[in-house]
Amino acid sequence: MKAVLEHTEKGEACMRAVKVLIVDDSAIVRQVFTRELGQAEGIEVVGSAPDPYVARDKIVQLQPDVVLLDI
Repeated sequence: MKAVLEHTEKGEACMRAVKVLIVDDSAIVRQVFTRELGQAEGIEVVGSAPDPYVARDKIVQLQPDVVLLDI
């Protein structure tokens, strides 16, 4: 995954990592995804949540670019 192109307040372009929030009821799955995605260049795991209620609050707080969740 590539980094996100973002513009600074001065109008300059810069690259930043894609922010990911992981949502899964399994602690092991959250750990594995956090570890593996954390090693990928251009990805920053900003948090994880065990259920949609916690995820809702973390989405507001952390403002991730991507939410990875199971169905």
